[in-house]
Amino acid sequence: MCSTKGIGELFLGKSDEMVIAYDDLTNKISQWKPYSAGASTHSIVVTSKKAWLIIKPMKNELDLKFYYDEKLVSPRIKKSPITQINMPIICA
Repeated sequence: MCSTKGIGELFLGKSDEMVIAYDDLTNKISQWKPYSAGASTHSIVVTSKKAWLIIKPMKNELDLKFYYDEKLVSPRIKKSPITQINMPIICA
């Protein structure tokens, strides 16, 4: 990953509910092996050969960005105006 920051540091000062939501999410994605997760500067990057999920702890919510080779359509997904697919993570 691009940072020496730990994942726990990204949740300092965040609500207990947000930490529980992140824990629930990691319990679900841990079933999809192989994968690894690490902290970047302000986010958590989940990879399996390439980055496919970016988790960013915001003030009141977890911002999730999925990178998939086809468009995901569901009323459960809050849509963003950004529709980049397979965006690479570049570390300087």
